[in-house]
Amino acid sequence: GTPRLIQQPVRELRRLRADSVSLGTRPVAPGTTSLGPAGVSGRTLEIAAELEPGDAETVGLVVREGDTERTVVGYDAAGDSVFVDRRRSGAADFHEDFAARHAAPLAARNGRVKLHVFVDRSSIEVFANDGARVLTHRIFPAPDSDGVSLVAEGGTARLVHLDAWTLRSIWTER
Repeated sequence: GTPRLIQQPVRELRRLRADSVSLGTRPVAPGTTSLGPAGVSGRTLEIAAELEPGDAETVGLVVREGDTERTVVGYDAAGDSVFVDRRRSGAADFHEDFAARHAAPLAARNGRVKLHVFVDRSSIEVFANDGARVLTHRIFPAPDSDGVSLVAEGGTARLVHLDAWTLRSIWTER
């Protein structure tokens, strides 16, 4: 009975979708599992994933991943929160508070969390649990940091499903 503000990405973004990849249910082992072999990588992406934390402390996605760079979008099961960790997201030496982990409260629904993530060359936007929480951040990775991975820490999680698209530029659309 409490009003809540829900945010959704505009439908028009779907017109920018190109090459798609869909992944079905699979365990997410502790650590980082690259999705490159499955065809998921890029600098401009839309990723819709549903995850079950299982016994993992955190579960999520690593985007704009390179040799020394990575931005983590995840769910902290112990803290019931969604987060963006940009401590290793690329250039960050311009302000002492930039390279940080930012979180917002978010409860899992029926043991699952949905992450709808938009990745651009210098930004990331996360719509968690159908827009119940939205996080937007600037990131400044190197152009060759274009990897995507699943990540679980402290235990095993489960990917329920994942759909990913590369996104075309709005500047080439007429």
